[in-house]
Amino acid sequence: MDFPKLQALVNRMGASPSSWRLRPYETRKIEREREKLGQELQQGKEIHNLDEVEPRGELLTHKGEQIVLYIKDTRQGKYTLLHYPEEARRFHVAECQTIREMRWKGRFERYVVTTRQDGKFLVEAADSDKEFEAPLRVCKNCLTHLDWKGYAQSKSVKLWEEFSLQDFFAEFTTFFSSRPRYTDRTAPPGGYAKDWHRLATKIKRTRGWRCNECDVNLSRHRPLLHGHHKNGVTSDNRPENIAVLCLLCHSEQPYHGRVKPSDAQRELIESLKK
Repeated sequence: MDFPKLQALVNRMGASPSSWRLRPYETRKIEREREKLGQELQQGKEIHNLDEVEPRGELLTHKGEQIVLYIKDTRQGKYTLLHYPEEARRFHVAECQTIREMRWKGRFERYVVTTRQDGKFLVEAADSDKEFEAPLRVCKNCLTHLDWKGYAQSKSVKLWEEFSLQDFFAEFTTFFSSRPRYTDRTAPPGGYAKDWHRLATKIKRTRGWRCNECDVNLSRHRPLLHGHHKNGVTSDNRPENIAVLCLLCHSEQPYHGRVKPSDAQRELIESLKK
């Protein structure tokens, strides 16, 4: 990166550049701390003070990581949470009017910060003594504050209902450093695992032999259903990294030009979709 104005000031000051780099043990310490924080945020980390959540630009961060903020104590019944999330508390993705009011009022409720992007949140219900996962809806003030896809003007119910955290994080990664999961020390060996075929078959069976993208049922044409590593690391066989895709959807993934369905295979899958 080039900062001409900054360099001009350095030249005027007559300052000479100083060499600086992290020592190996410092690098490993930072990596361990970031990995620990990442795990905490993925699972949901409780905080009791909104000062721990910092605005960066218009978004919410915790210790430098972009996060989603919500209140675990929903004060709603379990049935409502599971079937009518629009009637429950909302989650927040921005420094919206609601969050600013919470800061101003000094409300120390049971907030949780998380980086989960599947739309499920670990919550508490008024009629249950156990925590459970339930879907929540995004705060409308957040969408207005960010003008998400023109929401500030349209107030589109469809935009609100179809809001996706995955799409949101992908849209706003320009504000944050996107960090690879592995370093040169922690990267797993390349290549497919020896039991990949068995593992992929198990995952396909669990997911009903249906494509995660187009939902076509290939239970009678199983060779046309593939296991796909989302992050491109073929040795990373965590369930959340494996997508089950039909041959057509697999061929449309980035850098998958080698996956080429024949005309007959394409025609068969298209007919099954119909």
